[in-house]
Amino acid sequence: MTERNARTRHVHYDENRARAYFTDDGHNYHWNSNLELLDDQTGGVVAYMSVAKNAEARRSGELVIKEEGYALRDPIVMSALLVQERFDEANSCF
Repeated sequence: MTERNARTRHVHYDENRARAYFTDDGHNYHWNSNLELLDDQTGGVVAYMSVAKNAEARRSGELVIKEEGYALRDPIVMSALLVQERFDEANSCF
């Protein structure tokens, strides 16, 4: 059973445009090419990240969630993992 005030969150990755985005309770957010997570309504930056340059050095990447995005930390982290994985795939040698 779902609570009446339960939030709905859906994390997506658009293969055609190479864009990670999610919806939280009808509100849209997306990662831009500068690795900033933008609130589509306000245009404000909710989080930003730097990607690890290779899979062996994952600790060199960083994700910063701003205070206004803290309630969205779960979909932010999941979508950031998608961005990192796609970056890894694009830069792999196979």
